[in-house]
This record gives sequence, structure tokens and C-alpha cells, in this order.
Amino acid sequence: MPTPAVIEATNVTKIIGPAPQVTRVLTNISLTIPAGQLTAIMGPAGAGKTTLMHLLGALQVPSAGSILLDGQEIVGLPEEQLTTVRRRVGFVFPTPQLLPPLSVTQNLTLTCELAGRGLDAGWFTRVVDALGLAAMLPRPVPDLPPALAQRVAIGRALMHQPLVVFADEPTSILDRRASAEILALLRTTVRELGQTVVLMTNEATAAAHADSVLLLADGQIVGQVDRPTIESVRTGIDALVLGAYL
Repeated sequence: MPTPAVIEATNVTKIIGPAPQVTRVLTNISLTIPAGQLTAIMGPAGAGKTTLMHLLGALQVPSAGSILLDGQEIVGLPEEQLTTVRRRVGFVFPTPQLLPPLSVTQNLTLTCELAGRGLDAGWFTRVVDALGLAAMLPRPVPDLPPALAQRVAIGRALMHQPLVVFADEPTSILDRRASAEILALLRTTVRELGQTVVLMTNEATAAAHADSVLLLADGQIVGQVDRPTIESVRTGIDALVLGAYL
């Protein structure tokens, strides 16, 4: 039985700028994000990863195409309904973007308040335990080193029980050891919490933590690597680079 899809995009295109100096950022993107898996979207800087994340997460509107979130078409929805859709999505950014005046606990629960929903105490405990946050709950966030702060940011993204979490280059400011820790925690959220995660990255090492990797280049999906390893991801990239010169 096929895994249900959380996101289905069909022929999604994004064009920016006034005519005639328009820029085609994404072209005919079609993809499926399976539920309860970690999917990596990998490409170099300028490939369109962040724009694609913004479209799939209902932060921007495509120029053409269809995007289904949990079976609901989100393209063409009025702004009020898009606001409701956005409350079903979580984001982790390259920097933690925590609020310094608040404690770890207050930062974790902030998304529930913004989403207009009460805190599920059982879910809070599951997230805190899965991410190893219990000992630091009372601490003010300015006291946290970068890796721990990013761990809190992941917890915050999970706290309102989103359909999908987008992690946009979440290890870009971390050293190798801290990066490995954060990537392992993203896998933990899938394994222990059943979370759907989409990882945007330009690193084969990070992409290899995923269940599958979509390769993005020049605004197009140009390949896919299932059950990736660092070697298979690099091989896929090398094949694409070679193909460009044949």
C-alpha cells in the first residue's frame, strides 16, 4: 500500500520580476512528499530551494501549477484561508530565531499561541523527551550554544503538531559534530513522532540522512535518489553534472 502524500505539487512554476525582464525561478516542478518520512531537496545555492519551500509551505503563491497540502488545493485560496493553512506547517531556519527574553519553555509553546490552539501536554512531553530538552526548559535562550538553540527551534516547529516541517539549511552555522547531532534529531522526529520533514540542503552528508533525495538544479527537479548514502547522492550529482556537458 503506497504511503499517503502530505504534499503533491504538479507543474509548479514561479516567475518573478516585471515584464519583459522576468526571471523564471522554478519551472514545472512536480513532486510528492510522503507522510512520515524525511525527504531532502538538494541543490546548489541559487537552484530555487528556498523559493520552492516558500511555495510548498504556502508562504508564496506560484505563477502556475497545483499544490495539494493534505489533499487540499492551496493555490488560489484567499489570504484568510492561507493563514489557516500556514498554521499547519512548521519551519526551522538556518539560524534558530528564538526570542531572547523568553525561556526555552516559553519559546517552545509560542507556536501554539500563534496558531490559536491550546498546548497538548502529552505532545509537549513527547517532543521534549525526543529532543532531549527536559533539562534546559527553565533556561533563558541567550545562554544556549548554537546547537542547543537549534534543537529548541526544532521543538518549537513541532509543538503545534504540524502536518509537515520544513528545515531550511538547519546546520549551516554549525560545526560538523553539531550538524550531525541536529540531523540525527530530525530523523528522531520521524522515527519516534511520525513527523513528516522536508530538509532543504546543499550538502550530500545532510541529504544522506533522508529517506529520499530530490535533486534540484536551475529551478527544476532533475533527479531522485532513494535510500540515499553519501556516495549515492554524490554519484547522482556527478551524473547530472556530466550530463550537462554531453
